Amino acid sequence: MPARCSTPWVEDHDLLSHLCSMFLESLPGMQERLRVAVEARDATEVVAAAHALRGVISNFHARPSVEALSTLERAAAGGQLDALPASHEQARMEVERAAAALRDALGTTA
Repeated sequence: MPARCSTPWVEDHDLLSHLCSMFLESLPGMQERLRVAVEARDATEVVAAAHALRGVISNFHARPSVEALSTLERAAAGGQLDALPASHEQARMEVERAAAALRDALGTTA
């Protein structure tokens, strides 16, 4: 991640910083939705929550996060409920890495 938020599709850095901030503000709720769904072994909700988070984070070209969330989504869609905790943990770690990079790019700590 560069020293400030950037992406090929947005040249307005103020707008992009605003989008990054909005994502970071909404992230805890999105993560909680996914965590609850995984713990409940609710495959339908895991698919929906992982898909939503994947769609948002893909805007920041966070490929490892997108891939990990896709793996989680596929496991849930395929009914592989025993695979959900490990897939969720991998996705959580990748999303946290991406979020940390965005926070760093914005110059924020939380």
